[in-house]
Amino acid sequence: MSREEFDKNESSIMHQLQNGGFNQSASRDFGGYQNSHSGDNRIYTAEDIGAFSSAEFSHHEPAINAQMNSIGIPTNNDMQNSGGTVYVAPYTRSDGVEVRGHYRSR
Repeated sequence: MSREEFDKNESSIMHQLQNGGFNQSASRDFGGYQNSHSGDNRIYTAEDIGAFSSAEFSHHEPAINAQMNSIGIPTNNDMQNSGGTVYVAPYTRSDGVEVRGHYRSR
């Protein structure tokens, strides 16, 4: 999806994310998941994506799209009820960068 398409459809996309309109994953084991774009094991939830600014979304969009095409976009509740994941609490890196809390696979 291009930036223009996203901007045009943002309210509909956010509504679907918040109300389970995308491929949701209930009671799944996400252990071993690796994002095919970024190569890391971060799992974006609907709430993560909804909290992103436009700039943050643009930065993460390729990884989000790769995840959407493989495991879908789970909610935080889905992640709490799934196996093979761990929640990483928010922290500040040694270089001063604030890292938001997020889920990752084990």
